[in-house]
Amino acid sequence: ATLLLHLGDLEGSLDAAMRGYRVAVDRGLSEAFGAVVVATAAWDLVRLGRWSEADELLAGATLRPDDPMTGAAATVRAWLAAARGRWADATALLDTVSGEALAAAPGASWLAIATAAATLTSAGQGRLRDARDRLRAGLRTIDAMGAPSTIAGLATLGLTVEADAAALARERSDLAALDDALDVAQELAARARSVLEAAALGGTAATQEDGD
Repeated sequence: ATLLLHLGDLEGSLDAAMRGYRVAVDRGLSEAFGAVVVATAAWDLVRLGRWSEADELLAGATLRPDDPMTGAAATVRAWLAAARGRWADATALLDTVSGEALAAAPGASWLAIATAAATLTSAGQGRLRDARDRLRAGLRTIDAMGAPSTIAGLATLGLTVEADAAALARERSDLAALDDALDVAQELAARARSVLEAAALGGTAATQEDGD
């Protein structure tokens, strides 16, 4: 499931994750091994636009509260809550999650998903500077290990935050805040372009090697 996810095959990743979860349930191992499998399948469903199915899967899963991998499932719940404007729910779920556990969990970039949820939650409540800080901190943490699409996705989310910050600064005639928003936006756009160009060059090099 993890390999297929990184290859961009969401349907294949979802199928593999669900088959793995059914095997764990059949063998009575769902509490021991189900958390990351459920989280992976739920995130695939989210990315496919099947949010209600992700809700049902997460709600029906039996997960151990003391399992550090359960944080991955909580992260998906937090993202769904933030995307629906349920700020208090998102915050409560994120408060249960350990960054170290997320970094160690196999599968999707759970730290990136948690960063996105936290950024959405702050921005949705009008706390744009906090949203900026959360996103930039997340990018610094993820930068060394994140896939180009993950980093570019977070940077793009940051651009929406800075667009809101710039609009607010214009309304208030706050030139300093406007300059800050523009500077950060340029920084994020450059970061996204850099990682995507590097990925494209890497793909071109691999293709040339295959041809040789």
